[in-house]
Amino acid sequence: MPFERRGKRADEYMEALKAVWSGHEVDYQGEFVNWQGFMMRPRPAQPGGIPLVVGGVTPPAIRRTVKYGDGWYVIGKDLNEIRAHMQAFNDECARQGRDPGEPEITAYWNFYREGPESLKAYEELGIHRLLINVPAMRQQDAMTGLQYFAGEVVAQHG
Repeated sequence: MPFERRGKRADEYMEALKAVWSGHEVDYQGEFVNWQGFMMRPRPAQPGGIPLVVGGVTPPAIRRTVKYGDGWYVIGKDLNEIRAHMQAFNDECARQGRDPGEPEITAYWNFYREGPESLKAYEELGIHRLLINVPAMRQQDAMTGLQYFAGEVVAQHG
């Protein structure tokens, strides 16, 4: 698969999966997926199927997230970059007519650089979950980093 075609293939796979997770027999003809009379059994237990989480911050990745995604993994070097990505996401949601609060958004949080005071900004941006990089906390080892995080963030902010 040529690198340039990966987005088209991802879009088609997500569309096909959403169709088959409906519980109905599916006829789907595409460039990469060709199903006739296909039905998935057992069906996913949750309505709508297995959540599709899309990663990436390029315009095509954001369009894909808004169109097909149940979640989005957004990454940026700092809070300002995350703000810019969130603005692009909100603009695309408006363009496609989707509620920006629907997809569950996970962001990488540079705790060491931004500190606990940045939590409110992430919440205001509509981010549901933050990931931390334990080694980036600059502690002597992972356990010390986690203990530090538990005391500085979890104990004080929940």
